Parts: sequence; C-alpha cells; structure tokens
Amino acid sequence: MPSGNGARAKQTRERKLKEAAKKKGPTSQLKVNEAAANIQCSVCRQTFLCTSNETTLRDHLNRHDGVEFATAFPTWDPEASGKKKKTGGAAEPDKPKART
Repeated sequence: MPSGNGARAKQTRERKLKEAAKKKGPTSQLKVNEAAANIQCSVCRQTFLCTSNETTLRDHLNRHDGVEFATAFPTWDPEASGKKKKTGGAAEPDKPKART
C-alpha cells in the first residue's frame, strides 16, 4: 500500500465522500426558523421568534405610537417564551469541590 502524499490525499477524499454520503436529508435551518417565528406584530406584520421576551417586543412597540401591547401582540404567551418562571422552593446551594 503506497503511503505517499498523493495516496493520502486520495484516501482523505474517499473518506470525506463516504461521510458525505452518510448524511441524509437537508441541513438547512430555514424551515425550522420560519416555523419558530410565531409571534407577529398585528400593526406591521413583523415576525419574532417564539423565544422572544417581553422587553424585545416592547422595544419594537415603541416604533408604533399609541398602540397597546396586547393589541399589537395578541398571541404572545409569556409561558411559551424561552424563559420559564421558577417555581417556589429553596434552591440547593453550590457545594465547594474537595481538593485532592
């Protein structure tokens, strides 16, 4: 088996071709991103990702004079946004790691 630079390059190309053949399906995120943009401003129809927080939406609302938040974003659900409220309960304090 030759081990010159040309043989190594050929082996690398063949290995990459095999790995590329193993990947199936599209790798684009466009459809996923489009499905995640489910918050829409009812004034200008701009869409926002489902993980948008209220601060981001209120910043956008500053561009529209005299429009209420609930009017502009009737489908916005704070529970569905990326950050969930913590339930009541004491959190466990971090324990220092023992040094060896």
